[in-house]
Amino acid sequence: MKYISPSIILLLWFPTGALAVQPAKHYASDNIIEPFNYEGIRLLPGRWQQQYEDVKEFYLSLDPNSILHPFR
Repeated sequence: MKYISPSIILLLWFPTGALAVQPAKHYASDNIIEPFNYEGIRLLPGRWQQQYEDVKEFYLSLDPNSILHPFR
């Protein structure tokens, strides 16, 4: 029995227009994402606050000279 590629089966099974990619929708505004003030954000006690504190402690413990060494 002869091997038939799955892509050929798909082309025969579906009409040409059924697999066509639809164009992206256009929005009324060009600025979908807008910046906002991060000073008003407070994390509630929990997993995300603990992770933030751990990462902050780690980065503040690093020696600035070792971080800036490749740029000097």
